[in-house]
Amino acid sequence: MMGLFGGIKNTYKKSEAAIVVQNLLDIQAKAGMFDADPASTATRLIDAAWSNNPHLFDGSGGERPHKLSVAAFSLAIALDGLHDRDPSAVAFALSLGKIIEEVTVNVHLYPINGSDLVLTGAAMKVYGAYHKRVMQTPLGREVDQILDAGKLGWDEWFAIFKEEAAKHNKGLSINEKGFSLADVLEDEPLKRAWQDGVDPRFMGKDFAERFDPSTFL
Repeated sequence: MMGLFGGIKNTYKKSEAAIVVQNLLDIQAKAGMFDADPASTATRLIDAAWSNNPHLFDGSGGERPHKLSVAAFSLAIALDGLHDRDPSAVAFALSLGKIIEEVTVNVHLYPINGSDLVLTGAAMKVYGAYHKRVMQTPLGREVDQILDAGKLGWDEWFAIFKEEAAKHNKGLSINEKGFSLADVLEDEPLKRAWQDGVDPRFMGKDFAERFDPSTFL
């Protein structure tokens, strides 16, 4: 009976962590940084990490780790197995960076135990090594640019969005007073992208390429 309940608990804990990874990969997919299915990828990453290291997750050594720790470790294991130029590597690294930032800044909000320290410590080591390898490359500068996008205020984010859109579509040019047709857009979808940390340059370029002034007016 204990084995049955343990299996149910494992499934529940896997699902919790998979949702964390899925949500983070969803953000990367919206930003054009991830082409695979976030849900199935998240499940695969959690299952792979769990099956290879069950003792770190199942509570057999004491307390079970928090879902953020499981998610971070799973992303780190996946990232460590990829070439830096693999299309998924940047998405995994950015997602892992988000978790590390959250855990580091808001550590007082989470019930951290010994298992969490082991998992997050290993994840930080992988992330640190990746960051060090790529930061002086064009890819690294792109990663830094995307990470910085998540720290922008709304006004600054929207200004960059407008500037990028104007570069790719003359119909979105900014006049001498700083106005463009982008200013009259419904801002809820854009604010959602800003809150998710999506790069305003990507959003501006993507919007400009799809925007037709003749159908707007």
